[in-house]
Amino acid sequence: MDKKDIDSTKLSAVNAPNAKNDKKKRKKMRLNRKKIKYHNYTITLLDEALRCGYITEIEGSRIKAGITDALEEAVKTYTGNESTSVIKETANSLLKSVLFAIDAYLLGINDDRKAIDAIKANKMPRLYNLGMKQLKLLCYETLSLLAKARSNRIVTPNEAYKKLIDSDVTDFLKTYNIATNAHVTGVFDYKTALPVKNYRGIYCIKMTMYYLYCENSFCSSFDPQEINRLYQRWCDQNNEEYGKAKVSIFTITYATALLCDYLKKEHGTLTLTYDDCDLVCRIMEDFTIAEIAGILRTTSSHMVDGDAEYNSKALEKMIPRLARAIASGQLSSIMPIDTGD
Repeated sequence: MDKKDIDSTKLSAVNAPNAKNDKKKRKKMRLNRKKIKYHNYTITLLDEALRCGYITEIEGSRIKAGITDALEEAVKTYTGNESTSVIKETANSLLKSVLFAIDAYLLGINDDRKAIDAIKANKMPRLYNLGMKQLKLLCYETLSLLAKARSNRIVTPNEAYKKLIDSDVTDFLKTYNIATNAHVTGVFDYKTALPVKNYRGIYCIKMTMYYLYCENSFCSSFDPQEINRLYQRWCDQNNEEYGKAKVSIFTITYATALLCDYLKKEHGTLTLTYDDCDLVCRIMEDFTIAEIAGILRTTSSHMVDGDAEYNSKALEKMIPRLARAIASGQLSSIMPIDTGD
């Protein structure tokens, strides 16, 4: 592998040494943490460390060479020790994987200054290997969350949900190579109420499983048949096949439970009629959307099932649509309605 095959922009943090500058003692400045990005932690941290004087330009040159050494290890793994040369596109993909693994270790330190010290004290291939160990640990943690999500799974005909929990995650982990494809992210058909954004690789999969477990925890407080009837009502109203509906089961369950609680229905009830929705709209017809949102938040505080923090964040995603529908008197148009059929 020739060094010219590496996209130099990936290593922009480390500039060529400047002997004139290195002779001067540079006063260390405060790190600007807004410029340090978790999705590109090593490079942006090096940028800041160099700018602020925590790393000299001579040290920076050494680190650049070290990243190239770590990349050469990844190339050997990729080629089965048969070659040290790959095409530019492959080299850049492997470089992303190397930096992702190093990011994993440095982020685990949870302290920017200590992470800089770790970069200065260790050769980059060592940080790469430590990062792969960290990623392997995250894989085990993901499997643990998957087991928990399976233990409180929702009984549903939704094929995307069942596929996610039964095979998607395990299939991803079987092909997830932390040495050469650590940055690669799986794409799943079933979407949780909270989108998994700004995560890559195993971090994305682990967060998906955590979100799913939280959603299952809330839904497990209700009769599975109640949830199934609610889901089927939603499918019927939206002309979706029971097995292929693109909807978060947690979202419709939580929103229905919230409104049932507001109407003081019996705990565990997931049944709303047209009259129920009209009543909610009439009660709040003189309130602004902001006031309606406040009422929904207050009502949610009475609901103790599941993970409170997750529920609160998910509610914030639901509130704009719910509040607008209530204010316009159109709540029944977005909620699964029991017609008695």
